[in-house]
Amino acid sequence: MLKISNLCFSYRNTSILDNINLFLEKEKIYFLLGENGAGKTTLIKCILNLLNYKEGTIQIDQKNIKLLDSNERAKLLSYVPQEHVPLFNHLLLDVILMGAAGRLSFYESPKKSDIERANMIASYLGIEKLISKRYGEISGGERQLTLIGRALMQDSEFLLMDEPHSNLDYGNRIMVMNILENLKKDGYTILISSHNPQDAFLYADEVIILNEGKVKVQGPPNDVLTSELLSNIYKQNIELIDIKEKNIKICIPITKGETK
Repeated sequence: MLKISNLCFSYRNTSILDNINLFLEKEKIYFLLGENGAGKTTLIKCILNLLNYKEGTIQIDQKNIKLLDSNERAKLLSYVPQEHVPLFNHLLLDVILMGAAGRLSFYESPKKSDIERANMIASYLGIEKLISKRYGEISGGERQLTLIGRALMQDSEFLLMDEPHSNLDYGNRIMVMNILENLKKDGYTILISSHNPQDAFLYADEVIILNEGKVKVQGPPNDVLTSELLSNIYKQNIELIDIKEKNIKICIPITKGETK
């Protein structure tokens, strides 16, 4: 369970997050939506304690993240960035093993059990045949799965992802989301920052809309996402088409010359 209470963050006297209050239950997929500059990445960085917010609290399982050291936070939170450029062209196995760093002392090498677990994770993600390849030799989708593997190696139950689809083709987007749905079934809670409300209809248990640094709405996508809300948030004319036999909704942008 993650609880955010009265969170505020400013940068150079400019308010970025204003009185954020959120409650995220376990074993759900949450989509964080909003236009560029709404505060999505800032909120994720605050949850990770990468930004020094002055007001409010963030708790995971009733533990204040500001009072935890980095190793304690790593046991509760894992993070998959939207893009990762390594300093060294590591083997995939080594990239996944980096997730175990929080459990090792400064000069300690991964144990045999860590290596076995890393191989099990690679198999779970379907990248076991790539384990001896270099990170720079593989595709964007394979890199994304490798970073998910590194996060799983931390063995935390809360996974934060910042725009995981930004550099993926359509097939890899579907593949990654199918993996995330399986992780939810295995007990993970997942918060995904996204620009795509369509994916929220397909995969989210709940959506959180950020607008101008404030929570506009939180709830199941079919209940809270409307044509009017999406049009206002993204400043475009957007219509929702309800495909009842599939129990999904599709976002359609209305171009000039068209009428609803």
